[in-house]
Amino acid sequence: MLQSKKGNSYKLKLISAPVKKAKREFKVMLEKIGELGLIKRLAKRLPLDDDRVVAGIGDDAAVIKAKGNKFSLFTIDTLIENIHFTLDTLSPYQIGWKSLAANLSDIAAMGGLPQYALVSLGLKPGTSIKFVDSLYRGLKTLAGKYGVSIVGGDTVQSPHQLTITIALSGEVERKHLVLRSGARVGDRILVTGDLGASAAHRLQGRYLPCQPRVEEAATIVKKFRPTSMLDLSDGLAGDLRRICEAGKVGANIRLDKIPISRRTHKIARELGQDPLRLALEGGEDYELLFTLPGREVDKFISGMKFPLSLIGEITGKKGEILLVDEDGRSYPLKAGGYEHFAATGPVPRALDKSLPRLKAKS
Repeated sequence: MLQSKKGNSYKLKLISAPVKKAKREFKVMLEKIGELGLIKRLAKRLPLDDDRVVAGIGDDAAVIKAKGNKFSLFTIDTLIENIHFTLDTLSPYQIGWKSLAANLSDIAAMGGLPQYALVSLGLKPGTSIKFVDSLYRGLKTLAGKYGVSIVGGDTVQSPHQLTITIALSGEVERKHLVLRSGARVGDRILVTGDLGASAAHRLQGRYLPCQPRVEEAATIVKKFRPTSMLDLSDGLAGDLRRICEAGKVGANIRLDKIPISRRTHKIARELGQDPLRLALEGGEDYELLFTLPGREVDKFISGMKFPLSLIGEITGKKGEILLVDEDGRSYPLKAGGYEHFAATGPVPRALDKSLPRLKAKS
């Protein structure tokens, strides 16, 4: 065995090096790397060596090869009291509805249709049977609307907070599957519905029931071939960045084309808030953000019967997202979205303070 000048073996030194690295990593707190950093770290530590897996960590749902011409889809979401909802602003029925809506939106974003759900509840001491029944009515109502069967789950006692975890499966025809990673330079960026409304209602202490765009997604993938798509759960700023990172591209967004309703403008004005920031970082709109080849856009927009906005274009400047105003001035979008592991608790990621304010709609 080789010896160092101090008489210690080199072998021992080589063994101790990973231990020292592990101790340093143990001291790194989650707030330093954030949610996206944690996801990337887990993806590296869970490499996929199964050729049946088409897409794993990093998209709205996992994609698995199935028999015939279809893929199976799997997604899961957890909602926690006082983080994703409060009992002061949501009824048990609304909590059930909201919990399943998040999963349905993920399946829609892959171009698929939902099928079967498992529900796990963490219930606080003193929870009434009436509360649980009402929560499940909300779940069942939304499940029935989209043909989803609730086939099982789990119930446990939670010491302080109500928690709900739902795992949902679905399927998609192979030719209709859409991932986040397909955006290409020159593609146009589109969004369904309007943005910021959910955040505006939350500021008022009210809940705006989210409507997963399952039917709209099915129409989009059947008639056209979107190059990328996801659902807007964390706000336009954060979710657009996910598309750009996955596709290794950039984006230009027209400020005057971001769809924000007059109602949202009115609420923002009354509360002294900026409607642009509600749209960019408010989250929980559950609209579809997707990209299409430029040559297909005019035909696409004229053929759709639901609200749709063309808001920008994919560029070749990797990771650069610019907001462009009516005069052609551009503002870099450096952050935005929702950060679960902030030191002060889950909060929207702060946007650049130099961003312009939108002109109010009367």
